[in-house]
Amino acid sequence: MPALEAMKEHLPKEYASIVDSHYDGYIGGQTESELIATARSKYLPLVWASLPRADDAVLIDYAALMAEQYAALGEKDVSLCYLFASGAGGTRSFSSDVPRPLLQRELLLQEQVIATAADRPKASNKVTDPLWKTVGTRIGAERLAF
Repeated sequence: MPALEAMKEHLPKEYASIVDSHYDGYIGGQTESELIATARSKYLPLVWASLPRADDAVLIDYAALMAEQYAALGEKDVSLCYLFASGAGGTRSFSSDVPRPLLQRELLLQEQVIATAADRPKASNKVTDPLWKTVGTRIGAERLAF
C-alpha cells in the first residue's frame, strides 16, 4: 500500500501504531477481515486529518475523485451514495461498491495527501474577503446564512 510508505516517512509514530496493532492482532488470532478493519480505523482518520494541510493540486484531484465515487455509487444504488457521502454508513467499507480504478486512484491520492501535508500560513482577510464576496454574489447572500 503506497500510503504506508508515505506514513512511514511523514507520520512515523502513527505508522508504528498501525504496524504494531496489525502484528498484535495477527498474533492474537484476528481474522484478515478484522485486521483490515482495525488498520482502516486507524489509517482513514489520519488521511482525513491530513486533507486540510495537503497541497492544493492534490485536494483538487481528491475532490474530483470523490465526485466520481459519488456518481458511481449513485448509479449503482442511491442509498449507497447517501451512506457514503453522509458518513451514515459508519465503519462500512464501500470497496466492493466502487469501481476498482477509482479505488486505485484513491489509494494513490491518499499517499499524496499524507506526503504533501504541511502547516500552511493562514490566509489573511485581505485575501479571503473578496473571495467570500464572490461566493455570496454567485450563490446569493440569502442562501449563505449559516
